[in-house]
Amino acid sequence: MDLLGNPDVEITVFVPVNKAFHSIAVPTGDSLEKVLERHIVEQKLPRPGSTHGERVSTLNPDTQIKVERNLTTGNMVVKRYPIANVTPAKVLREGDDAQNGVFYLIDRVFV
Repeated sequence: MDLLGNPDVEITVFVPVNKAFHSIAVPTGDSLEKVLERHIVEQKLPRPGSTHGERVSTLNPDTQIKVERNLTTGNMVVKRYPIANVTPAKVLREGDDAQNGVFYLIDRVFV
């Protein structure tokens, strides 16, 4: 995950809030790195609505995510694939800009 410190690489990070970790066994070592990789996309994603719900790959090669906005409620969610039947993460804070990308606060950890 050397790219996190590289200001020339744009990324999007989906950051679980502290409370999200209370309901899971916190992984360690290689397992922790794989979990963290599921939350990072190696591109700066545009605001949902402009991506048309397309799946994008995360740093974890086994995981894709899709950000959607519910047109009825206006709420944003993040779905993890290939495990699409898992409850999506709710976006609690939308798209704050960082030096080399953007981050979203979410209510779940993609384990």
